[in-house]
Amino acid sequence: MTREVRLLGRVQERVKASIERSDGILRVRQSMQRLQACMHERNYKDAAACLKELRDIEALSIPIDVGDKLRMNSAENDIRDAIERQMSAALHAKDEAAVMRLGSIFEPMLFAEEGVSMVLAFVASQLEERLPPSSSLQRLSIHDLTSHLIHVFNTVAEVTLRFEPLMLQSFGSVRGAERLLSRVYNVASPIAVRLLDAYIAQRGLADLVHKARAAHHLPDATGPNAKVAAESSSNAVDWNPQLNEVAVVLQHSQTYERFVRARDVFYMARSSSSSSLLASFNASPLNTSVQELAALYCALEDVCLAASTKKALATEEMRSIASHSALIPVSSIIDEVFYVARNGACRALATGHVDAACGVLNLVATLLETTLYDVIKSRVRALPREMREAGPLTGLLTNLQSSTQLRDQIQTIATLGKKMTSRNLNSTPPASTNTSGPLTPVLAPPVTLNSIGTILSYLAQLQATLEADAMAAFSDPLPAHIKSCLSGLQDAAKGYKELLETALSHIASVFQPKLASFLSPILKKTSFDLTDAMFAANEVNDPFAASLVTQLRLLLDPYEEHLARETFEQLVDAVTVVVAELLEGLLLTKLVPFNQLGAMQLEKDVRVVANYLGEKVQFNHAHYRAFGTLRQCVMVLNVDVPDDVLEFYGRPTTRGVVDWKLSAGRVIELLQARVEFTTVEIAAIELA
Repeated sequence: MTREVRLLGRVQERVKASIERSDGILRVRQSMQRLQACMHERNYKDAAACLKELRDIEALSIPIDVGDKLRMNSAENDIRDAIERQMSAALHAKDEAAVMRLGSIFEPMLFAEEGVSMVLAFVASQLEERLPPSSSLQRLSIHDLTSHLIHVFNTVAEVTLRFEPLMLQSFGSVRGAERLLSRVYNVASPIAVRLLDAYIAQRGLADLVHKARAAHHLPDATGPNAKVAAESSSNAVDWNPQLNEVAVVLQHSQTYERFVRARDVFYMARSSSSSSLLASFNASPLNTSVQELAALYCALEDVCLAASTKKALATEEMRSIASHSALIPVSSIIDEVFYVARNGACRALATGHVDAACGVLNLVATLLETTLYDVIKSRVRALPREMREAGPLTGLLTNLQSSTQLRDQIQTIATLGKKMTSRNLNSTPPASTNTSGPLTPVLAPPVTLNSIGTILSYLAQLQATLEADAMAAFSDPLPAHIKSCLSGLQDAAKGYKELLETALSHIASVFQPKLASFLSPILKKTSFDLTDAMFAANEVNDPFAASLVTQLRLLLDPYEEHLARETFEQLVDAVTVVVAELLEGLLLTKLVPFNQLGAMQLEKDVRVVANYLGEKVQFNHAHYRAFGTLRQCVMVLNVDVPDDVLEFYGRPTTRGVVDWKLSAGRVIELLQARVEFTTVEIAAIELA
């Protein structure tokens, strides 16, 4: 049985081999017939396909007789001669259509190297004819130089994309597409370099930067010669047209470079080679010229930022901006600085040049973190002194703009949709400097606080804008350097948040002695060991709560009128901490005798003060935490019997917002202040 199975297997193999051989012979006959017909009709493209099919059949070890082999070799020689003659004629006649058609025949004929050399020579000659001659570059205008440079980049891209399908399909075995890209890049790069160098020289960018930096060494904008500085700044050069022009040149150069590198990566992925035929990015002469232009561009941006900042400092005024359907006063420096910072940063990102973008982003970060920060920081440091020396804030910030002007500003903001700046709005300068005190409007505490709050808002908007522009200008993921520079704005925001907290603490520290001197005499006369008559009298005229609220209103109302809502709430939070600590220190540090009516009176007074401050901040968690210790002391004083303390001792209070803060010893001290409780009752309490 096994012998029969093996015999049957051998028979099947022989039958299969015979069928394949017969099929191959039939295919040879058919291909030879088609080859002869195509050669007779001079259809060399189909003849080349037939010849390739015959070579493939021959590679399968199917025998081809000598006559057929001779006919195949003769046809191959005829096709090669005919294709080379026709290709030479097409190249001589500059017939691109014929070149594209004939180029597809070289690969099947196994002489792709000769074909790709002929096509590359043709492409190079065509490209050189379309590019501007180098001899006439020095006589071109700035506009012509930039136009020619863009023409060079566009021509290279056009030629590459036009011949790309031919090179990929017909010359893949000899890396035709990569060689095409390398040839056109090497032909165009020297011309592009000369155009860039001519542009830099004709613009005189290096001298322009040097002269601009020298021209802007003007007197201090805050010193006695501020008016001279302001007049000089007003007549300064507008750098934006120049910067826009350079940015466009950089943008085109980077778009071209990214196109070339992207096509190279694509071609390498289609081929078996792992090395590029292009020079590395850093070794490219074109990149060297672009880097020089990028450095000059960053220097010009630095000049523009410095000049604009100096002008903003010299011409500072108080300006009203919209905040939650209300107008708040801020320094004009903020809008001016953020306007130029945003323009410069967005323009740099639009170039698509990583080094230029990083350079300008670092300049913007330095401007915001150092120059502007130092100005605001100096004003924050001066807040306590200015507040003590100045007159009342009431009237200081009003009447600087008429109601009609303010209404027009609101309408203009709503119409134009200004988000980052109100620099184009008309603002009334502080013409009157004869205020009742040494504090000028632009240095008033509300203006300083609003300016910091506005900076934080603008920083968040700037961060979002730059991140969106960076994603549009660069590939995903973003370059690491760009990410690092963008994160610098977050560091700047952190610094301004700390500065705002410092400013609020300065104002609260000025309020603290005023409130202490107001409360101390009142509380010294206040008794909390009350009779029914005294408690009833306090219902009409409480000991201190109403007076304290009146005093707080005098201090806070001017700020509420002029501060942004969020900033005012932060100020109230800071003042709340001061008030709570004052009440706790004056009432409960050295305990006076309390009876139950006195404890109820204290609870009522604390509630009145806390409610006034809480309404200002919508009773946020910070408010509850500020009054947490004082409320817990009042809770202990108000128990009916000492054992009632055990119901809440150690547990969070005020709806779970405030953790229990009083120690067992402190609870005992408070209970001992109640005249109704005996020492034995208090000692019997076990506080864990």
